[in-house]
Amino acid sequence: MSQSHDDNPVASTLCGDVRGCIEQGVMVFKDIPYAAPPFGENLLRPPMPPQAWSGVLDGTQHRATCPQLEVPGLFNELSSPKFPAGEDCLNLTVYTPDINAKDLPVYVWIHGGGYFIGCSSDAVYHGGSFAKNGVILVAINYRLGPFGYLHFEDLFPELEGSDNLGMRDQIAALAWVRDNIAAFGGDPDSVTIGGESAGGMAVNALLASPSAAPFYARAIPQSPAFPNEHSRDEANLVMSQFLKKLGVAPGDTDALLSQSIDAFVGAGQAMYLELMAGQGAEYGLRPSVSVMPFQPTYGTSILPLPHDQALCAGSAKGKDLMIGFTKEENRIFLADMAESSPDSLLTPEMQEGLLPFLVGEKAGEVAELYREEYKDRGELSHMSALRSDWMFNAGALMVADRQSAQTENVWVYRFDWPSPLNDGQRGAHHFLDVPFTFNQIDTWQAEAFVGDADCAAFAQTVHAHWVAFIKTGDPNTGSGPHWPAFDPEKGGAYILDEQARVVDWPLKPEIRDLWLESTVYQAA
Repeated sequence: MSQSHDDNPVASTLCGDVRGCIEQGVMVFKDIPYAAPPFGENLLRPPMPPQAWSGVLDGTQHRATCPQLEVPGLFNELSSPKFPAGEDCLNLTVYTPDINAKDLPVYVWIHGGGYFIGCSSDAVYHGGSFAKNGVILVAINYRLGPFGYLHFEDLFPELEGSDNLGMRDQIAALAWVRDNIAAFGGDPDSVTIGGESAGGMAVNALLASPSAAPFYARAIPQSPAFPNEHSRDEANLVMSQFLKKLGVAPGDTDALLSQSIDAFVGAGQAMYLELMAGQGAEYGLRPSVSVMPFQPTYGTSILPLPHDQALCAGSAKGKDLMIGFTKEENRIFLADMAESSPDSLLTPEMQEGLLPFLVGEKAGEVAELYREEYKDRGELSHMSALRSDWMFNAGALMVADRQSAQTENVWVYRFDWPSPLNDGQRGAHHFLDVPFTFNQIDTWQAEAFVGDADCAAFAQTVHAHWVAFIKTGDPNTGSGPHWPAFDPEKGGAYILDEQARVVDWPLKPEIRDLWLESTVYQAA
């Protein structure tokens, strides 16, 4: 039985008791194992159940994060874990208002980071505000990079079932929530899955997976990028490049499993840097243009179909969905690159050089469309829009369209509040919405994006929409304009800004359709 002694709450899980602490006025239980350590005899294997422990597990401090790569630029310092990588990294943190509560809704958060960086203990992911508003937040860690998102079983038959390991970790965490969350005051039948960037992509993949369907009722993919997954052929191309970097022959399972963690990370880092340098022809079209070699693989037992086809087939039938993106997703990456390398060849023409690979014969038509649309708004807006629309915006609207045939409760948003930093050059950029959805704008990470802007009231408003959707499947709060459900024929999107409004389409349908008909989307 769960019990609380002032600042020392103790909750009882199936594996043993865990002691938490009080932060931001709520109970926090940090880094509880939901699976066994994925190294040693478990290396490159599906997640195994955690071992029971004796005594009371200390859940007052964060411990291990998952081994991961490094990234250049602004997100390096902001995304680098503040806790060291360790073997016992398949863990989760629970934020609850009261372990003796009953049937509170649950929000399971999947962090972003391109599937190769990030952790659940980032300051902006603190669930204090959710818990104060009657929602239990569960933030999870999962295997990243080569440990979580390479497809091993085709080239290593002895590793059958070793596909989509990071995704399998996420499903194992959802199973833990089903079996244990009542001990923290939660309702296992009222679970929402959510995440941003790669976390949003992970949510899309879970929406497509029959294995995940029993564990959640609602979903919030924030800024999911596209491509969202690899075919087996693409995954095997990526795997071949990894093996070259690692110096292991296909089929030599003993040599593969004898490699050190550092060797795996180093080979993954070399792949990422190669793709960043534009040297990705041998990886295939979609891994190279997305610069994301580590992604789920479809055509597998846990992910039979790409997410758009799976949604059409009813993989998430009846599941409520709230999905959206920021107005200028890619602008921060372009602005950061321009600031750090002012003499770079970062121009609209360079960006347009990708178009033959993305849209084939329509390259000229698309280039002219964006030149005309952004002729009076500057090169940065032009380039940001082109990359944002194909990588984020069109794909999010595709998911909304597919799922709207499976439930009436589909809601679309666009986050328009612009960062005031860098003289406003960052705009309403990727990740900027996260501190607002968590209502954690006073953290050191949030300050790197919002500065000293007076936006507390706006953060509370945004957060209230998330709380409402998690509780009811409807993001309307009774204040501001009415947020309409998405209609695939008429549109319907809520613009999140200090002056909220409703528009039919957050991205012109003709532009959306251009991208959805492109080579990179049709490859799925």
